[in-house]
Amino acid sequence: MKKIIINSILSLMTIFVFILGKQIYIYQSIPTLNSDKNKIDAYAKIVYLHIPFSPLEKKAIQNILKIAKKDKALELYAYEMLRSSIYGIRHFSTPYKKELAFLEDKIAHIRAQKLLADGYKKSYKETYAEMKKVMTTDLAPNPLLALSSILFFLGFVASTIIAIIKSSQKDKFDFKLFSKYLPLILATWILWIITLYKA
Repeated sequence: MKKIIINSILSLMTIFVFILGKQIYIYQSIPTLNSDKNKIDAYAKIVYLHIPFSPLEKKAIQNILKIAKKDKALELYAYEMLRSSIYGIRHFSTPYKKELAFLEDKIAHIRAQKLLADGYKKSYKETYAEMKKVMTTDLAPNPLLALSSILFFLGFVASTIIAIIKSSQKDKFDFKLFSKYLPLILATWILWIITLYKA
């Protein structure tokens, strides 16, 4: 058990160092890039390569916001790339919530202005509200239900396999023994379907 824990810790540390190394490599290569668009892509990739306590992610976010502030042509692109990277790293919780709220406000504002400039018939307030709703509507599956669904599916598969193996140990298939496993098989199957649908 002790060996398993040590190996697990070493594996996690190796992954952490590898991702941090990749972040450093990308960050150091950014000054050689020939356009702000390419720099935005590189900074967004650093954020997407998320690891806890990385000092480069905050710097990458700040640099994207600086480019967006100085270059109006890339403003929307910068905000959307950063927003996509942050949503790409969420799990049971979403990191950088403060930055995300700022980005969604800015994106809704810019999109509303663009739509109105193109002849959209609603008011700015209504258009802004529509854009904000599109972005803040969470269509992602519930992580806890998604995990439960996977576990119930594995339980269904495992209980079915065990029931078949146990019932096939004699010359004839033992339907009576198999029927004892049926409640468990049915229960895990039903729970899998429910959690899959609800997730």
